[in-house]
Amino acid sequence: MTELIQNSSIIRRLIKSSETENLKTFSLSRATSSLCLPIGNTTSKIQPFRPIPATRTCRHCNALNIHRRGKWRLAKLLSFPFVVLICLLIVPTSVVAFVGANYICNKIPGLSPQQRIRCQSRPDAIVAVNEGAHKGLQECQRQFRHHKWNCSTQKERSIFGDDQKLATKEAAIHNAIRAAGVLHAIVTACGEGNLRDCGCDKSLRGYFPDESKSKWRRQNIMLEMSRRSMSLQTWKWGGCSIDLKHGIQYSKDFWDSREMRRDARGLMNLHNYEAGRYAVENNVKLECKCHGVSASCTTKTCWLTLPDFRKVGDTLKKSYERSRRVTVQTGRIRPMYLINLEKRGRSNKPRKHDLVYLVPSPEYCENDVISETQGTVGRTCNKTSTGVNSCDNMCCGRGYRTHHRVHKWDCKCKFFWCCHVKCKQCRENVEQYTCL
Repeated sequence: MTELIQNSSIIRRLIKSSETENLKTFSLSRATSSLCLPIGNTTSKIQPFRPIPATRTCRHCNALNIHRRGKWRLAKLLSFPFVVLICLLIVPTSVVAFVGANYICNKIPGLSPQQRIRCQSRPDAIVAVNEGAHKGLQECQRQFRHHKWNCSTQKERSIFGDDQKLATKEAAIHNAIRAAGVLHAIVTACGEGNLRDCGCDKSLRGYFPDESKSKWRRQNIMLEMSRRSMSLQTWKWGGCSIDLKHGIQYSKDFWDSREMRRDARGLMNLHNYEAGRYAVENNVKLECKCHGVSASCTTKTCWLTLPDFRKVGDTLKKSYERSRRVTVQTGRIRPMYLINLEKRGRSNKPRKHDLVYLVPSPEYCENDVISETQGTVGRTCNKTSTGVNSCDNMCCGRGYRTHHRVHKWDCKCKFFWCCHVKCKQCRENVEQYTCL
């Protein structure tokens, strides 16, 4: 519900600005038909509830008044965009189809004009994009929870905007991991049948490797087979392989459309978006199932599945640790392109999986308005550690405060027939350290 709380101010503004605005018909799946009901193609404003006068004697007047009052309250509730935004922001992708696309897409903060156009053409996909960007941000915060920079900023902004002002390596992984999350969510939604125009990859048919048409895909699959120590026997494509090609194309069209290739920051962001998507593509898994009498594996069918997103986060974290500082160079054939500052020679262009940055990172010790960093005051540190989460490193030499507390948990649990579990409560005095 954190995403809903973050967008509460937006919801309040929308309710004030459009309390009497008519929304067009929208349809939702059966799963949320009780919450997100069709509004209807009403062209006139909703009439307020007017009870039947008491002077009219009727056996059913009281029941009719109750019925009309209920209809009025429901219509009044649905006249606000509150239900619309709830459906778009917190419900799964499968339950959203279309809710006044022009209205909603114009109200989402942080979208560029090109992204608004794509949002209006595919309003069902914008929910998957939102989920994917949040997934990437959460994984970024998990990966850097013990670092001075913990993937957070001073201000809560739109998930679609660029939170990092400085073009540092922290901005590089912040952009890469969100782009990876968008690709992961789009492909997942396609496989679950929640988005139109995509589903399973129908190009993967026949036997492998004899009938595999794509060279790069064959190389990736052979690498995956060697990782899993699978024999190079022929097997048949089956099941529902992920539609990675469609996911890459849509996420590239939507996520990259806000950047321009005419400046260094735009080129840096575009390269890091591509590196994030490459981390997903390079970790695709091969799942197989044997068929035959008594598990003899007479025939084997295999399909491609998405990797766990934590594995993608681990890959990007390693790329962050060896990220490259680059600069922009102008050429005759290409107007602008990136080159490595640390590497000289002909092959000085960053590789596809490299994360790149333009300026060195600040210390992230103090609350800085320019870089919009929160600093490390109040952050938890480890007194006995010698790594990045040590109190000496995390607190930047300012010292730390010691807190004493009692940690309680259930322990020595036993199962009694039948049927309950009885546990004892264990206690431990622990010390917690926070930076001054």
